[in-house]
Amino acid sequence: MRPGEAAVAGLAWRNTTQAGEPVNAPYVRVWAKPAADPVMVVPELDLGTTGKLGVGPWRKDETHRDSTGGIAAERP
Repeated sequence: MRPGEAAVAGLAWRNTTQAGEPVNAPYVRVWAKPAADPVMVVPELDLGTTGKLGVGPWRKDETHRDSTGGIAAERP
């Protein structure tokens, strides 16, 4: 990633309410790369009784707007 670019990663979970106590995740801590400072995201996820959260890979955010308000151009 270059300065000013953005990245996104997907989160997925199933909110089932079967046997067991429901699990709430009040925050998610993410790292852009190993040894980087973490960033805390506060989505307040209700993980149901599975207590599982799936995380997808980081990828460049093609919809990110640059500092002028325009869509950031793809760079070679």
